[in-house]
Amino acid sequence: MLKWYNDLYVGNTAKKKKQKIIKKINNGSGQLAVYVITLASNRANNLDVFSANYLLKDVHRNNCPLIVGIAKSYEEAIELVREIVLDAYEKTGTMDIRGYLEGNMKTE
Repeated sequence: MLKWYNDLYVGNTAKKKKQKIIKKINNGSGQLAVYVITLASNRANNLDVFSANYLLKDVHRNNCPLIVGIAKSYEEAIELVREIVLDAYEKTGTMDIRGYLEGNMKTE
């Protein structure tokens, strides 16, 4: 099962179809021009950006880190990464993006 960030970052063009995009990604449906932003798969980096179609294979879905953003183009995804970095820096005064995002996760 995919893990989603509580306050998911969503690109401007993806906002109208946010729920539909999330549902399709969760169901393993293909998504043209949809990109996801996740915590990096290794601790040396902060974030990864890749096509949502990468998650069509079970091996990738089962090992997918926390999804923190979705966008309708690669350029929009990069803009969201900029927004995430700025939010982390403004709220913590550091560049610990992973720590900022993980710290904002609600435990249930």
